Amino acid sequence: MSLSISTTTTDTVNLIAVEGELDLATVDRMVGELGPWARKGRHLVLDLSRLTFCDGIGLAAFQVLHTHAALAGGSLYLIEVPSDICRLMQRVGFDRLVPVSPTRAKSNRPGMCSRPTNPPDLDVALVRRWCTDRVPEYVRSEFRISCEVADSCLTIHECFGPNWYPMAFARLRYNGLSGLWVLQWRDRGREFRTCEFLSPSAQVQDLLDYLDTDDSTFWG
Repeated sequence: MSLSISTTTTDTVNLIAVEGELDLATVDRMVGELGPWARKGRHLVLDLSRLTFCDGIGLAAFQVLHTHAALAGGSLYLIEVPSDICRLMQRVGFDRLVPVSPTRAKSNRPGMCSRPTNPPDLDVALVRRWCTDRVPEYVRSEFRISCEVADSCLTIHECFGPNWYPMAFARLRYNGLSGLWVLQWRDRGREFRTCEFLSPSAQVQDLLDYLDTDDSTFWG
């Protein structure tokens, strides 16, 4: 039984590929390698597309990393999870504790564009991280910003306690053919309209940076 771990690090996210079998014999190695990053509050995106086996011990290790990261202001996000492992996560309720994205089905139809139509998983992780970091920790018991993922769109909501009713104020729309992101704002009629002051971008961070300018179109 073997486990291979490789990491690509950016300023905000660690993209980590986990390959092989995750069980009692290998779990300590994964926690040992990724634990320091989690305790530093890094945002960890784990690509599990080549994970061939994972049991309950492996899931417990993911939850430990998730807890350490969250306590330090970071996050853990599992992407490209194989279908059998994803079913295990759903069966035990693990996917309600840690964000999980299953492996996408690939089209075999001739002439189909190879670019995925859904937003890239790493971009989704960046947006989720932005939502968390946008709100100071001391007010998170009263106010949060959340991200709803549906098809090609990421909708950003303001949520106020105690009922946490979501109020959408921005939408990030991904075009799978061009690979570009478009920022949209919500008008008084609750319709989303394209922001005229920001050109479409291949970098979702450009849209988040624009939202950080406190434009009154979005923040009121």
